[in-house]
Amino acid sequence: MRTPVRPRSFGVLVNLTPLIDVVFNLVIFFLVASHFARSETVEEVDLPRATQSSEQEEPPRRLLITVKPDGTYHTGGRELSLQEVERALEEGVGDDPEGYAVQIRGDRHAAFGEVEKLMTLCPKYGVTEVGFKVLGEE
Repeated sequence: MRTPVRPRSFGVLVNLTPLIDVVFNLVIFFLVASHFARSETVEEVDLPRATQSSEQEEPPRRLLITVKPDGTYHTGGRELSLQEVERALEEGVGDDPEGYAVQIRGDRHAAFGEVEKLMTLCPKYGVTEVGFKVLGEE
């Protein structure tokens, strides 16, 4: 019995499929990264200055809330009511309140009463790590 003979080409063949896969994954990565970068701190705030502050590592699971001078709350580029902030906190905490943190970016002209409302919500859901975004000394 005779084995079939395949015609052979002597040129170099380049498989572009892995290259297309890598480029496609890079495009998705940069789209997602730019979305998170834009939605993180969209709101302009005049942060207060602190005489003592410490750099801390950002926790992987956190809720960043911005308090504007007029007393409105913003998170993820959206304005929220206090009830919506509470709902977002409840959903974010889930079953692990120890691994969750709340970061408050309060404008220096915002009333402390608005920030205090956020601070009193955290223990209600078991969140013990509450941080404040401030500017350091110059």
